[in-house]
Amino acid sequence: IRAVKWPLTNPELFEAIDIEPPGGILLYGPPGTGKTMLARAVSSMSNANFTAINGPEMMNRYVGESERAVRRVFEQARANAPAVLFFDEIDAIGVTRAEDNNSPATDRVVSQLLTELDGVERRGGVTVGRFDRLVSVPMPDAAARAEIFRIHLRERVTGNYDIDVHALAEQTEGYTGSDIAAIVREAGLLAIESRIRERSQGRTA
Repeated sequence: IRAVKWPLTNPELFEAIDIEPPGGILLYGPPGTGKTMLARAVSSMSNANFTAINGPEMMNRYVGESERAVRRVFEQARANAPAVLFFDEIDAIGVTRAEDNNSPATDRVVSQLLTELDGVERRGGVTVGRFDRLVSVPMPDAAARAEIFRIHLRERVTGNYDIDVHALAEQTEGYTGSDIAAIVREAGLLAIESRIRERSQGRTA
């Protein structure tokens, strides 16, 4: 809220007391814990345009193309501000840099990205992934898993079924939010399969 929503929805307050708002947030945690969903939610709360960028895709084998791609991303974000840029797997750029033994090409890409993140040019209503704030997105506990089940099952359960989301949560220890979404999706597919089978049997009868 402090790092993204307030600067985008109340920029005049930051200007009034002459402080630079946080540049952005680094979300870290296991895959499937909802980092992208969290970024989208904050963007929606702020009425900001949301753009997701895949870190590995920023790297290009043609000299100069990757740096231009980085610049274009930020130029488009500034043109469509307020905006939230979500860099997914940004650590992949660092890994590539290490594997390439600090090659000039990868160094230039990282340097261009850092230049944009550091805000040498004013971001103008663009929140980016600089590491002013570190937010852990951990594996969900039982209560969180129950709530995730409740959200995914909302408006999907028909009839007189009374699903115990807490029982489901107890049976899914170690599952991420995306795992639970997949369970609900699979249950839906099984329900569809059952309905199709019933219709097929009705026709043959």
